[in-house]
Formats: sequence, C-alpha cells, structure tokens
Amino acid sequence: MEFSNFTFILTTDCNFRCSHCYQKNTGLYLDVNVGKQAVDFIFPHLAEESYFNFFGGEPFLAYDLMKDLTAHIEHRNAGGEKSIFFSVTTNGSLLQENILQFLDTWKFSVLLSFDGAAQESSGHPGCFHSLMSTVAGLRQCQGIDLATNIVFTPESIGNLSESVGRLLEKGVASINISYSSLSRWDHASLSRLESQLTSVRRMMFDIYQNTGNIPVSHFKMPAKTGGFFCSAGKDRLALSPEGLLWGCCFFYDFMRRQEKPKETSLYCFGSLGSFSQRAEEFYHPGLRAYANLGTEYFFTKNRFCQSCDDAAECVVCPAEAAFSSHIVGMVPEDMCQLRRILREERRRFWAGIEDVHRQNPR
Repeated sequence: MEFSNFTFILTTDCNFRCSHCYQKNTGLYLDVNVGKQAVDFIFPHLAEESYFNFFGGEPFLAYDLMKDLTAHIEHRNAGGEKSIFFSVTTNGSLLQENILQFLDTWKFSVLLSFDGAAQESSGHPGCFHSLMSTVAGLRQCQGIDLATNIVFTPESIGNLSESVGRLLEKGVASINISYSSLSRWDHASLSRLESQLTSVRRMMFDIYQNTGNIPVSHFKMPAKTGGFFCSAGKDRLALSPEGLLWGCCFFYDFMRRQEKPKETSLYCFGSLGSFSQRAEEFYHPGLRAYANLGTEYFFTKNRFCQSCDDAAECVVCPAEAAFSSHIVGMVPEDMCQLRRILREERRRFWAGIEDVHRQNPR
C-alpha cells in the first residue's frame, strides 16, 4: 500500500446552508486523538510526495483541530523524509487574520468554494462582497496557493460569466467551475449554460493571446488518457468524523445520503482502529468496490459510456453522478448533456488557438 493523498473530514458541520450542497449537516467532529492515530498509521505508507487535505462541512469550524493535526504531521516528518503539502477547501467566511497567517506559514493550497455573483441575491447577503475581500487577503499571502471553485445551479447559471470576470479582476489565476449535481438541468438551463460558457471562452481566448495563461481550468488542454478512471481507494484515503476510512471524501458524503445503511459498507474500509491493526485484511477486499470505477463501467439510461465517441475526453466523478442518479456508475442524461456542452466549448477554444497559430506562425 502506498498513498499520495489523505483527507481529514474534520466536521460535517457548516455555517452555510447552500441549496446545491450535497452534504448533510449533522454536526459531527473528528476526535483529535483519532486524527493523530491516522497520521501515525498512514505515514509509513505515504509516497515520497504526499498531500494532506482538510475538508468539511466547513473545516475552519474545527480550526484548532486542523492546527493540531498539521503540527503532528510536521512532527512525524521532522527528518524531512517526505515532501508534504497541505490543502483546505473552505467557504472563506471564517478566514480571520490569524488563520491567514497559519495558512501562509504552512504554505497551504486553498480552494475557496462559493456561488459566485449569485450570492448577492441568495440567502447569504453581502457574502460575495466579503469573499472578494477575502480573495484580496489570500492573494497578499505569498505562501498561499489560491484557487476558487464556483458552484452553479440552473437558477444561478446566468451569473457564470460575470462571476468569472470579477474573479479575474481580482487577479485570481486558477478558477474551477462546478455544476450542481443535485439539480435537474432542463433544456432551457443547458442553453443558458452554453451561452455563458461562450462568453467565458472568449474571455479565455483574449487572456491566452495576451499572456499565454488559461485561468479557467476547464479550458486547459485535457490529458489524452483513453478514458477516465477514479483513483479513490487506490492512491488516496479519507477519514470521516466517525473514525471510518473511505476511498475518498465524496463517497463518504454520497453514502451518508443513502437510506440503506448496509450499502455504505461496500465503499468503507472500516474503522481506523481495525484497519490499522489488520490493514491487508481490510484493504484489498474493500478495494474491489473501487476497482470498477472507470469509464468502461459507467453507463447512462440508454448505453454504456465506453461506446460514446467522446469517452476518452469525458471525466465524470462516479460519486458526483450518483448524487443525481442514486446509482454508482450511472450518469444521468442531463449530466451527460452538460458534459457534452463543456467539451464542445473547450474544443472551440483550442480550434480558435490553432487558427491563430496557422495564421501567424512563429
């Protein structure tokens, strides 16, 4: 066993109640001693370059726990035998000066997740303006690697290009766009998505021509892998607040929404205590459930994804798709259409770049 990625789900609690969020807010918190035991167990199994991620809920509701675990990880790595990197996903609402200093000191990658300009008319009035100030504070910390994740629903998709534009004005260099998997995307909302993405594509085209950069991750050239394969459980693990080990945090969130608790055991490696004592006995049987999470095993209502001409370029998180379909491996039709629109806009972007290169060869 060798892992390059370990996630602490510090809490299921959150100070926001976003309509698009798939997480159940049950107020659980990870015990600090269990977290430290996880560090002690996983450390000998870490790859030379490894990542520790802090997740929630809102992880800064457990800020003291995050500090303790970060210090414990650094203590275990006092000899510098591993290259350790830290990351956190947060809504940004609790990032006070002392927390910014902590993130800066430990050189955290920070993924700031929010709803973009739609928050100005959502249930969090003033939140967007506050987050723009938070973005400015994060960018002033040279040790912090900042990225943003803007989540859109069919109701808020009309704010996509405005949200991206305002982040670009703030100098954000890495922007990820996500789409609510709990919502149903009808023809009208998909049309609005296509129109908004066209505007964003034109922004990216101008920026690329002037700087060579592509701030919106979706428009970057995809790797030709011949098909997507989920790495949950294979090179990564996640520890839940209950002290259970999972292949990744998203499967934990998906299984918590299911009405049949027995199904959760399929993707759970068991308790940290049992796993650490008999790792081989628990790991390989549990890994079988994650072994079939590749494009060749995914399907829509009408066909297997492998038969699609775009299978080599299509990336669908199986847990994300399951939030909509309730079946791991099944991709809802609207999600399939949404992904097709994304691929087409990316192809148009690179076709435009190639045209420029042909007309102005160096």
